[in-house]
Amino acid sequence: ADVLASCTDSGSVLVWDTTTSSLTATFPRVHRSSASDVCFSPVNRNLLLSVGLDKRAVLMACQRSKVLETIHAPEALTSCSFAP
Repeated sequence: ADVLASCTDSGSVLVWDTTTSSLTATFPRVHRSSASDVCFSPVNRNLLLSVGLDKRAVLMACQRSKVLETIHAPEALTSCSFAP
């Protein structure tokens, strides 16, 4: 399926099926303030990373709608990417 991820000012992360325009996974308020960026792993499309102004990086499993890991940074985070 073709998917798209989005993040919200309320700190939530949403995963959409672009074919049906329906939500396939939701991560409500995984950030305590605005989520600022989200990206899929280039190796495993099930893994999604988000970052936010709450100084958190959150790794999620899309198929299970589960948070796998939360990393705390010393500063607010505004962008993210996976290194190959």
